[in-house]
Amino acid sequence: MGETAPQELDPARVLPGLLRRRAIELADQDFLIDVERGRVTYGAFQRRVEQFAGLLLQQGVQPSDRVAVLLPTCVDEQALWIACGWLRAVQVPINPAYRGDMLRHVLHDSGPRLIVTVGARADELRQAADADAAVFVLEIGQPLVYGPPVLAGLGDPKPWDTAAIIYTSGTTGPSKGVLTPWGQLITGIDTFDDVGPGDVLYAPFAAFHLGGKVPLQIVAHWGGTFVFRDGFKTDRFWPDVRAHACNRAWAFYAMANFLWQQPPRPDDRDNPVESITGGPLLPDYAAFERRFGLRMRTNYGMTEAGWPIATGDHVVDHRSCGRARDGYELRIVDDFDAEVPAGHIGELIVRSDRPWTMNQGYLGRPADTARAWRNGWYHTGDAFRRDETGNYYLVDRVKDAVRRRSENISSFEVESMVTAHPDVLECAAIGVPSDDGEEEIKICVVPMPDATLAAPALSEFLAATMPRFMVPRYIEFLDELPKTPTSKVRKVELKRDPFTAGTWDRMAAR
Repeated sequence: MGETAPQELDPARVLPGLLRRRAIELADQDFLIDVERGRVTYGAFQRRVEQFAGLLLQQGVQPSDRVAVLLPTCVDEQALWIACGWLRAVQVPINPAYRGDMLRHVLHDSGPRLIVTVGARADELRQAADADAAVFVLEIGQPLVYGPPVLAGLGDPKPWDTAAIIYTSGTTGPSKGVLTPWGQLITGIDTFDDVGPGDVLYAPFAAFHLGGKVPLQIVAHWGGTFVFRDGFKTDRFWPDVRAHACNRAWAFYAMANFLWQQPPRPDDRDNPVESITGGPLLPDYAAFERRFGLRMRTNYGMTEAGWPIATGDHVVDHRSCGRARDGYELRIVDDFDAEVPAGHIGELIVRSDRPWTMNQGYLGRPADTARAWRNGWYHTGDAFRRDETGNYYLVDRVKDAVRRRSENISSFEVESMVTAHPDVLECAAIGVPSDDGEEEIKICVVPMPDATLAAPALSEFLAATMPRFMVPRYIEFLDELPKTPTSKVRKVELKRDPFTAGTWDRMAAR
């Protein structure tokens, strides 16, 4: 699309160009701090971006090519992402926990020209990828020398250019690649409106999620610093924020709950954090605020839609995600997209009055894109209700995702891996209540006739073939699964009494 495209979003906010300007204005100021690998200034980060741009060109990457990246969350992963943006190539960040069929699916679905990874994963990726995909082994943090700077003659990326293809949890089938424009990241600046000039934000979120990318946009806009580590660790949260004077932090429900469950300490309030944003809120979030001397905020967002709902500093109820944000239209509808009255439950659908602030569809899946965007609204798949004063409440997931340890896990993908066992006829994966306030995975398994499959053996099989965060905690064997007349599994019946006498618990078995 050319220069005549709508530009309600300020093009000067598009992240790669914004960072190039910040590299001049704030050259010696810390931009990113990886608590395990060190810090990098705005100027040094831009130099690393230019080095990666040279590397990509040497590897033959052209505009519109896809570059798959399987790296830990680190400065190099982020610099490689921005370098792709300058060349109008598209990064495909891959969860390092992916292996086997899940890894092959993402690689075949995205069709990358180049795959960048660490040495320990190189052979695995070569075997999983298409034959024409090249694999480049990166030594994280090592010097890169790939010719002179290549960005000088390139125009800034635009809000409508694709920033990344981020794979969702695949709740209604295999994971789908979400085409995420740079303009969608810009909306994070106004969503997280407690961040301001010079703030230091701590967000231990993975870079293969939008939550690990949008902090760069926010702190670059305000001239602040983003502090992160490769994965949340309860015992490091407060030491990290104290060591780096972080006055803002993000934490999902389970993270906040883990912090809350730690024994109280006399120095709990001795920390620099002024606000924590996450969701959902703890039921006794006010006690959390008092204990740690801060305020809590929440919002509702997803890869496809950004953040259309937020509380700001005006939390009315721990169950509420907040109110509709400026720039978004929201409706709660029935199965036929007719709006339901306030207080009634329906599916949340969303659209924006500004272009390039929501997903541009699913890679290579026009039918799925049309289904999600039917009638001109994006259908979130989440069940909501709205009260008379305009506060929105997430009730449940219409889709069969399981929320575990801050990961949205596809029941479809869990089930496909379970049925790969030769003694499994069919199965259903469901989310069951967890002590941390999110969910654990339970699988209800129908074994093959005459099979003698035992739960411990099946659990060992799954632990060797799926990411650790997807391994089910609970297993129950059934003679048959409850189904509708059209042969769909009635998971509501399986959830009605999830902890039966026949339920095997992997944690208890340890």
